[in-house]
Amino acid sequence: MQTFNTADNYKKGVFLTLSCYIIWGFFPIYWYPLAGMDPLQLMAQRIGWALLFIAIVLCFRKDDRTLLKDALTNRRIIITFIGSSAFLFMNWSIYLYAIGSHQVLEASLGYYINPLISIFLGMLIFKEKLTKAQVIAIIIATCGILWLAFLGGRIPYIAIFLAISFGLYGAIKKVASLPPLPGLFLETLFMFPFTIIYLSIMHHQGNLVFSELPPLALVVLLLSGAATTIPLLLFAKGAKYIPLSIVGILQYVSPTLQFLSGLLIFGESFSFERLIGFMIVWASVGIYIGSEIHRIRKKRKIARNQMPSSSL
Repeated sequence: MQTFNTADNYKKGVFLTLSCYIIWGFFPIYWYPLAGMDPLQLMAQRIGWALLFIAIVLCFRKDDRTLLKDALTNRRIIITFIGSSAFLFMNWSIYLYAIGSHQVLEASLGYYINPLISIFLGMLIFKEKLTKAQVIAIIIATCGILWLAFLGGRIPYIAIFLAISFGLYGAIKKVASLPPLPGLFLETLFMFPFTIIYLSIMHHQGNLVFSELPPLALVVLLLSGAATTIPLLLFAKGAKYIPLSIVGILQYVSPTLQFLSGLLIFGESFSFERLIGFMIVWASVGIYIGSEIHRIRKKRKIARNQMPSSSL
């Protein structure tokens, strides 16, 4: 078995995690050929194709199949993943709706504030202590949302629900006891009844969309299972090799790419009032990232000072 030293592990972790966030950042472009499709039908098909892809991958992973088999007889694990499945379903549905309704910019805002929501939930649920910088970042992000709601003209529902749903999903996953692949299999399995019921209704009404899709849209739909699963596996693998603080900083690559896609590629309108609201949120992100970088440097400095001096 090949082994890696600490530097190699760190580089590998950054590469894998960054790859995941870059893929997620280009998701608006990936899903855009299906933008005219009913979001609920797209969601139903995405679940089905994801479940199929994960099942195929599991055929080649004996350890994961064993863990999955044991999990299916564990009531606590089942209840935990029913909860995570519900919030993941909510997150996926809202995101696909945002792309289909040409609100990519607002979706990107949701993922800008998501880490701050996660920090707040950590304090609320797990009694984690917040640093002063984290408290300030959360307060400023809240001000940005209030600005968008009142002075910007409308409450950013999509951004808020995206951030909260993914934050709650992450909070539940924090206490989950399964690796990513069997865990995601359970989550998509618990969503699958929706796929069967909704697609059956669409088929009965003659509204099931599949073979009549243009070639590009059909390929995008067929590969949606792989597109859903692969970045999650990259994230799970990469996050093992780097500190969570680095993971949190890299996370902002994704909403930045989404924001640029909405603005430059899809040409979404962006008023000056909305820009101010986004800038307030970006300021909170900057404070959070700055505090994390400071903390990392401080830890490294302490570690260097604790290293024994080499003898001559």
